[in-house]
This record gives sequence, C-alpha cells and structure tokens, in this order.
Amino acid sequence: MSTTKRDWFEYNEVKTRRFQNFIGLLLLVLDTVPLPSLYRGIGRKPPQTRDIIICLIFKIYYRISYRDIIGELRKYQKELGLKKILHFNTLRRYMVDPRIAVLIGILLVFLLQPIIALESIFASDASGFGTDRKSEYFRVVLKLQDKKKNSKNKKLRQKRKKKDFVKLHITIGTISQMVVCAVSTIGKKREPTQFKTMVEMVSSIFKIKEWLGDAGYLSREACNLVTKQHGIPFFWPKSNSTAKSKGSYAWADMITMFKQNLEYFKKHYHQRSKVESVFFVIKNYFGSTVSSRRIEGQLNEMLFKVLAYNLCRLSEVAYYMKIDIYRSFLYHKNDDFTPVATCVLPQKASG
Repeated sequence: MSTTKRDWFEYNEVKTRRFQNFIGLLLLVLDTVPLPSLYRGIGRKPPQTRDIIICLIFKIYYRISYRDIIGELRKYQKELGLKKILHFNTLRRYMVDPRIAVLIGILLVFLLQPIIALESIFASDASGFGTDRKSEYFRVVLKLQDKKKNSKNKKLRQKRKKKDFVKLHITIGTISQMVVCAVSTIGKKREPTQFKTMVEMVSSIFKIKEWLGDAGYLSREACNLVTKQHGIPFFWPKSNSTAKSKGSYAWADMITMFKQNLEYFKKHYHQRSKVESVFFVIKNYFGSTVSSRRIEGQLNEMLFKVLAYNLCRLSEVAYYMKIDIYRSFLYHKNDDFTPVATCVLPQKASG
C-alpha cells in the first residue's frame, strides 16, 4: 500500500477539468500534426481527416451509439471547429477503415513528445475486451450405457456458444504511465507474438533502460530483443526455468539474478503493476467492451480508447510535472517516424 500523501487540491483541480483539457489537447494535436487525407483519388472527396478523428473519438469518450453522438457533436460544433456534422453511417464506415489505425499511431507519436526525456523503463501487458458476438464450437462427450454389458460408449457432439473477445497489447512508461505503443489483435493472439513489434516501436522514440513483463513474455528471444536495444529484461521466470543460455546470455543473466538476488529483482519488477492500473483506468473510463460488429471496427475502437486515455493522462502529467506542452509539439516534415499503434487483422483463408 502506498504511503505517499496525495495533494487533494491538485487532484481535484485536474479531475474537474478533465473534459476541458481533453478537448483542448485534442484540438492542439490535430491542428499541429498534418494528417494525410483519406481520399483514394476516385469519387467524392471525403471529409477532413481532422473532423473524422474528432467525431470518432467523441463516440468512444461518451460511450454511446453513433446516432446519439450526433447530438453531442452539434452542441460543441463551434468549439471543435467542425465544418459539418458527419452522418452516423459515415462514422460507422470510417470506424472499420484500416487506415484509421495508422492515423491513431501518428497522433500517439506526437502525444509522446513531452515525455521522451522522462521515460526509460517500460512495462508490457495484454488484456481482452468483450464483444457482442458469439462463436460456435463443438464439445465431444461420452454417454455411458450401463444397461448392456457389451455395449460401447457413444460419443456425442454438443454444440456450444461462447462470447468472442479482442485483445489489446500495450507498453507503458512507468513514470508518466502513458501508453507508448499499442497493438490490437484478435483474442487468440498471445503476448509474445506482438513483442517484437512493440520493441521496434518504442526503440524508435525512446532509449530503453529496462523492460518489465510477466511470464507471458518469458522467452530467450524476448530477452535478446531487449538487450539488442541496450536494455535489461525483467520477465518473471517460471518454476521450471533454468539458467541455460542456449545462445541468449541475457536470459542466463536474468535467471541468475532472479535466483541469487530475488529482492533486487522484485524491486525492479514490481513497477510492472502500473500497466495493470492503466488497463483498469482505460476500461473504467471508456468501457471494457467494443460495440462494432466487424473485426476492423473492434480493433480500431481499442486504439481509440488508448488515444483518449493518453489525451487525458498527458494533461494530468503536464499539470503535476509543470511541463509546457506547447513547446513540445514541434514537427519537422523531413523527420522519419514510426507510428506507435497498429492493428493486426486476421488472415483470410485462400482458395
């Protein structure tokens, strides 16, 4: 249990202005970052990318349907600078557009500019978000027949249904507790499958000193990826983990540290609990489910939740740490950057 005393005046000041800070920071980022157009070169030109992002993130922030959000957008049309309120079917169509994930990744890059000098220790985890859809599966059961001595047991196939879910993989900075990269996938994707992608995203912006993760990330390959970026891995070992390197000296050093200096290992690893707190806040503020029926929309909804959380969190961090956000948003057109958010769509069966 934390013994740090909370400054209730600052806490109340930040929380009571959360929505105003959210809108102000959103408009600041959208007016600063030159987002690419969604025009395909054929047909009618789409609305401004800025207006599309505003309408979709408001839908996520309010946690209401596409039809209901139209009224809220009309209320704040002048403050948001919207030239036209988009139709709810138009919003639904853009939510399932895979290009939206790229735009969210670009916006997250610029939201991380004020904390680049702060973060060097990162923690990763994944969590599921529920959907309204159910998938069917068959369960084979044995039906015993006791009446006849020589009779064989019958195998029956029972048809069952269970709710589907999608998974969000995130990495946070342990000081600001902001999400520094996010990957949305289907529910069956395990944590190690997206770890390489997250390391590449984070290393393109930050200098990595330590990387924390639970036993789901435990592998020699993950340790090598972290040490390649001059970082130290802290992944919780399993009971049968041995210190045999098998080509990974980082693995051997980590297991040896865990067995010989457990208190030191726990002191660093304990910061991983902050990523659990971030997931709790995201689900508490913006919901633990996604409303879209198509998988593309479900993955984009989770990334919008991350974007909305970072907007709220950055305003709090800037207030507590006295960071000048306006000076941090400096954009150079010739700079190369990697978007820090992406969605992994399921591959379609060929043939």
